[in-house]
Amino acid sequence: MNVQLYIYIILLIIFLNNEANAQNAISVDEGYDSDENAYDLKKIRKFNCTNSEIDCSGNGKCSEDGLKCECDNGFQTFYENYEDYLSNKPRCNYKSKHQIKALLFSLFLSFGSAHFYLGHSLIGIIQLLFFAFIFIFNATFIVKLSIKHIRKLNRAQVKSSFNLIIIMIILSVLFLFWYLFDLIMIYLNIYRDSNNAKMFSFLK
Repeated sequence: MNVQLYIYIILLIIFLNNEANAQNAISVDEGYDSDENAYDLKKIRKFNCTNSEIDCSGNGKCSEDGLKCECDNGFQTFYENYEDYLSNKPRCNYKSKHQIKALLFSLFLSFGSAHFYLGHSLIGIIQLLFFAFIFIFNATFIVKLSIKHIRKLNRAQVKSSFNLIIIMIILSVLFLFWYLFDLIMIYLNIYRDSNNAKMFSFLK
């Protein structure tokens, strides 16, 4: 029951953090909003691209119909609010975080590095502290258990050691679950950066 509670708390923190970042930010994919029901597309289509250096921030080129910018790899259009979104400000103005970098960070440096890279410092700190706690707890327990086994253990000591082993396994499984959860979310490109902008997919 306690393990499930910890999992729910972690997922809730991730969800609330993403929701807080998503309230005002608007990320655009090739000049169009990802949610067509949220904004007036007729207003968006008033954007005219005539000069790639100006209208596309020098990070893309105008489409053939001149209605949008085709951003270079690694760039996207991002605005802080809805007013900026409709103001015909330059597109392709935001450098995306790279999905492959986040995936490598999570795969080889799983103790919060991917979240730090995406700008989610709070989650990164929590994961780093959690990893440090598990590492210190397991290392301390293994050392103590090795010392105890030099001499004969009584029944109480055996029971205590068994309980600590169970706790060590539970904590390790919980961290493994979080590790795999991060890998899946990053591979599916579900995680976004601290500005609620999508990562640049390595599949493009």
